[in-house]
Amino acid sequence: MCRRWRALSVVAAGAVALGLAACGGSSSTSSGGGAGSSAASGGAVSLKIGDIVPLTGPAAVFGPSWDKAARLAVADANNAAKAAGLNLHVTISTGDEGSSPQTATAATQQLVAQGASCILGGLSSSDSIAMAKGVTIPAHVVQISPASSSVLYGQLHSQGGVTFRTIPSDALQSQLLAVYMKQALGGASGKSVSVAARDDSYGAPASQAFASAWRALGGSVSGPVLYDPNATSYDSEAAQIVKSHPTAFVIFDDPGTYAKVGAALLRTGAFSAPKLYTTSGFPSAIAGTGIPAAALEGAHVINAGLPASGPALTAYQKALAASPLKPAQAQPYNENNFDAAMLCALGAAAAHSSSGSAIAAKIPSVVSRSATGYNYLHLNQAFAAFKAGKPINYEGVSGSTELDSTGDPTGTIADISQYQQGKLVTLSQVQLKNGGLTKQ
Repeated sequence: MCRRWRALSVVAAGAVALGLAACGGSSSTSSGGGAGSSAASGGAVSLKIGDIVPLTGPAAVFGPSWDKAARLAVADANNAAKAAGLNLHVTISTGDEGSSPQTATAATQQLVAQGASCILGGLSSSDSIAMAKGVTIPAHVVQISPASSSVLYGQLHSQGGVTFRTIPSDALQSQLLAVYMKQALGGASGKSVSVAARDDSYGAPASQAFASAWRALGGSVSGPVLYDPNATSYDSEAAQIVKSHPTAFVIFDDPGTYAKVGAALLRTGAFSAPKLYTTSGFPSAIAGTGIPAAALEGAHVINAGLPASGPALTAYQKALAASPLKPAQAQPYNENNFDAAMLCALGAAAAHSSSGSAIAAKIPSVVSRSATGYNYLHLNQAFAAFKAGKPINYEGVSGSTELDSTGDPTGTIADISQYQQGKLVTLSQVQLKNGGLTKQ
């Protein structure tokens, strides 16, 4: 069954309305020119954000949670801007990323045609790259992905300076994973890891990056085994993955495809989920995903780029849980979509404009390392700083939002988690320092 969320308009008072609509690429509450509005003379700025999240397809478990986080960001931004005396009004509309670059691009095109000058998304690196090449770069519209970690997405920033993300590149995530596994396995020397991944712009580069990092630590690698994410059977690939009887497995995938891959691995009789290590892409709970419990129970997950625990993160988590929007179950990286939406709003406040080009040019002043830092607890002060013409260093709920020259975050903090009784449980928080991991 195909389902879409009808657009949800969030106003300054934080009032919301939600519903379902018939299948379509996207939905919106308003229309307008994609160039945005300017307030150089003190007039109002009306920013339209387009949120592209998977509401159907193999990664649909993430979409509603991420959309909820983005809508919380819009409500918070409107309230903070009002408190700061800024004449800024932000609305948000949602499009379904679906399960293909074509679907994601079509949904993006529709939201941009309706006036969105800042796009959040997508989840899949293949989708995000297609969205950027087909829509946002040519249209000079800002695009901030909360989850596309492929190194190929980072390379797009040089083609217009409008693409950013709030999740670290796979180059960093794979290094974190390799260093963690060295500690967990009692060293890398003499330890063989079987590496596998979906054959797309996320899985292929990530698997190669990990293989290189593991070999550099002295370990050996079998694979990577790359598989078609749209295949109907994975029995032959599963046989290849377990063939070498490795010390551990590393697989880069998403819930929809891994449901089939995991089942095939279990059929080999030679796979053990506690020997599985992976990074982003897996849900907070196994139930409802279609993944056999035995294919994930005990698996280790390292989610890079997360913030250190503290009052700001706790306050955000409480606000998200208290929101009447659905779903109640938060999914990994909802924080990253919150920050993506907040960067759009802060960029518009800094630029006094909702033009995509103007926002992109001001994002460095939103995450300026030398400026005063403001976190979730100080959003009113952050917007007030822009009214005074000062740069800020927005400290996101997803971790460090300081960006490098390719629009990538530089944070090196990660959560170490494990599936226990069907749920992803955080075991510790670590930071990569001098080639090793230190607990936070």
